[in-house]
Order: sequence, then structure tokens, then C-alpha cells
Amino acid sequence: LRAGRPLVSQSRPGSSVPLALGQRLSLWLAAQTFLGLGLVTLVVYLLTVVDLDGRQAASLQHKRELIEHVLDEARADRNLQSLKHKLDDFFLGHRDMALTLRHPDGSTLYDNAAFAQAFETIRRSSFQLAHWEPGGANLVAELVLDISADRQFLRRLGGTLMTASLIGAMLVSVGSFLLVRRGLAPVRHLVMQTRNLAAEKLHERLDGSRQPRELQPLV
Repeated sequence: LRAGRPLVSQSRPGSSVPLALGQRLSLWLAAQTFLGLGLVTLVVYLLTVVDLDGRQAASLQHKRELIEHVLDEARADRNLQSLKHKLDDFFLGHRDMALTLRHPDGSTLYDNAAFAQAFETIRRSSFQLAHWEPGGANLVAELVLDISADRQFLRRLGGTLMTASLIGAMLVSVGSFLLVRRGLAPVRHLVMQTRNLAAEKLHERLDGSRQPRELQPLV
């Protein structure tokens, strides 16, 4: 004591008690784990979105090339019924797509939009095609792709990644808490020794044999 006051400052009444060192380390590790897994989940999800978007664009481009090939054959045959029959046969094997061909004046040359009525989520691609009749004006084409399956996959993927990241973060947080507790065991042992020291036990000394090198100077 010095001037009736303790040498070690005490916490004031009503002031917040600081967290223990183990609690601080556990909270920091848990926050870092949640943030790290959250970022990994976000990156995986965004990469999947970009990949699916590229596949959808490639699928539309491929189908566009096939349709252009069918129109080229029809231009050679000069048979409108044959053109419609070939397009019908083509879309029988591609139930996830629909095509509309219109003349420049807006009249319809071909339309199988009945397929598109069952689509929940669609992606459109508009382009112009050479008329099936030689010398005719370009046709306005609108190709529709059903992307409902991709959207459902993204929703399932997002839920799975979020659940996995939360479970993984909790498991890592629990493991971090146990590791921190085990790592601070020498400090707790030192605290127990210091609590047993008293004026009537001057012959006793602190045992620093179990302490790490960082605590040796303190001992």
C-alpha cells in the first residue's frame, strides 16, 4: 500500500469487466472463421453463377447456329412446309427452348411459343436471320431458353453452401475454444500458484518448470 491505496488499480464500480484472454482469442478465431468461410462460400457461388451464365450463352449460340443451318437447307429446298416440319422436329428434342420467326412487317413465319408458356424463368436471345426465300428481307428471330433448372440449382447450392459454412464455422469455433483453453493451461497453473502465496509462506517459490518461454521472465 502507498498512501492508503493499493499499488494495483482496481476496476471501478459500474465499469465493464474486460473479457478473459481465452474468451478474446476464442471470439477472434470464431469471427475470423465465419468471415473466411463466408468469403469462400460467396466466391464459390459467384463462380458457379458465372459458369452457368456462360453455358447458357453457349447453348443459345449453338442452337442459333443449328437454326441457321435449317434455314439454309430450307432456302435450298424453297419449301415452307418442309422448313416448319424440320423446325418442329428440331424442337421436339429441345423441350427447354422455343423459337419465334417474324417478317420485318411483324407477321409470324414460325412460332412454337406454346413450349415457352411452361417455362418459369427464361433467357431471351434476339437476332436476325436471312430469309428462307432467296432475296427476301431478314427475319427477326427470338430464341427463348428455359433456365428454371439452373435457378433451382443455384438456390439449392446457395442453401447448401450457407449451411455447410455455418456448421463448419461452429465446429472450428468449438475446436478453437478447446485449443485456446489447452494453450492457456500454463497461465492458469501460474495463477493458482500466485494465489497460494502469502506472507506466512515466504519459503515457497513459483514453479516455472511447466511454463512456456514467454512466461519465464514473469516467473
